[in-house]
Amino acid sequence: MNNEQGAHNFKLLSGANQNNRLGFKISEDLGGGTKAVAQLENGFDVTNGKFGQGGRMFGRQAYMGLSNNAMGTLTAGRQYDMFWDYLTAYSAGVAIGGLLATPGDADNLMRSWRYSNSIKYVSPTMRGVDFEALYAFSNASGEFAVNRAFSAGARYVAGRFQIAAAYVQLDAPGTVNAAGAVSDDYAGAPFFLFRSSPLNSGVGLKMAVA
Repeated sequence: MNNEQGAHNFKLLSGANQNNRLGFKISEDLGGGTKAVAQLENGFDVTNGKFGQGGRMFGRQAYMGLSNNAMGTLTAGRQYDMFWDYLTAYSAGVAIGGLLATPGDADNLMRSWRYSNSIKYVSPTMRGVDFEALYAFSNASGEFAVNRAFSAGARYVAGRFQIAAAYVQLDAPGTVNAAGAVSDDYAGAPFFLFRSSPLNSGVGLKMAVA
């Protein structure tokens, strides 16, 4: 209920803080500490049934790959970057529903976009350290750098203490090359962006509550 256009209005709207989603996680043991993994996940508007994320059937995530206990995990498809994987736990903007988020969600901590055509590696944890790397192809002939992206991050955990850092680079994201890494779900301003290169870090300490 609000006073839209100076009058009362009653609406049924889909939630924004935690949008509706439906997904499938797949894990098949192949033996020798190796398994096949996949995830298909969509977002949708519960009031009208429309898909989110630009109308994609599985717009939130859609990937498949192999995971090994000793070697790590390699996946390909539509996936998140290292800002989301590593830094959301330290973000006040995420903790209170985006009220303190970066303008335009320039650091993607609110998951405004995902990376299509991407290959992602997640390392196993070794002495408290793990790292990740992602490269998303532009898929454009003759325009290899138009709407491509890459990201990297690392984390160290020792008991209750943890620290992480991540970097992302987007080259000409948006609709210039709609088949590229980041297209209609990029939360940028309506002008051509040549490059975005956010670098961020976070430190956390888990406190015991009696």
